[in-house]
Amino acid sequence: RRGAIGALGAGLLAALFVVATYSIAAAAGGIASLLHAIPWEDGFVGVRRDAVLLGLAQLGGAGVAIGVGVLVRRDAGSGWLEALGVRPVPSVFAFLAIGAGLGLAFPLHEIALLLAEVAPPLSPDPTASAELVRLLRIEGPRTAVVVPLAFVAIPAITEELLFRGVILPGLAARMDPRVALVGSALLFGAVNLDPLALVYATVAGLALGWVRLRVDSVLPAVAMHGAFNAVRVGLPAELIRLRGFNTVEEDVYHLPPGLVLGSLALTLACLLVFWRLSDER
Repeated sequence: RRGAIGALGAGLLAALFVVATYSIAAAAGGIASLLHAIPWEDGFVGVRRDAVLLGLAQLGGAGVAIGVGVLVRRDAGSGWLEALGVRPVPSVFAFLAIGAGLGLAFPLHEIALLLAEVAPPLSPDPTASAELVRLLRIEGPRTAVVVPLAFVAIPAITEELLFRGVILPGLAARMDPRVALVGSALLFGAVNLDPLALVYATVAGLALGWVRLRVDSVLPAVAMHGAFNAVRVGLPAELIRLRGFNTVEEDVYHLPPGLVLGSLALTLACLLVFWRLSDER
């Protein structure tokens, strides 16, 4: 069917996103090594510690994959925005998606904590966790702009345009939409290249994909994804200390049950209203 993408094509697009992103980061590391006369490995590590370069690498890598995906599935005469599912929806859907994304952050993080406790080898490296906390810290006007762009806006926009704008509808044009939803969510989890992320990112992908299919637009999914990302950035330990969420610990510390259940209730309530209103359209 016109505009359809098979399972192999979807997998290749997801792989292209990862390869292109890492290639851009590696190239930036090579440039840094030449400019500063340091080994390439040190230059690459420097790129991974720079929020601006990380954001640009993801923007470039996703841009390559999205461009290829749109060229593959674009219908004759349709524009890029139409091919990506960028269609206006009533603002109430965006607000409900934001509420669902804000609430989803804590339950999904608790899933990761439970998995880390059950399978300790899957626990995040404390050094990597400390580096992430450092990258997310806002310490002045520059980081107040860079951090939200690199860790909230760019991932939400690029990943949604690729996975819910290109891959999900492309798969749904060839197979049962429910199968397409699961397949796109699994690919979304897999590109994180982390066992823990594979689980909770897949769950997030199911929710994001469901939202996208309900209103036939990728915009609410972008809003939901951005809100989810914003929780980690907007809640540093200096503001509210949540052990295991915004701190670096050797042991596993679970989030307060009231916080997890309350957040889950917020997400479910927003998605329920989203479902009712989308049925009335």
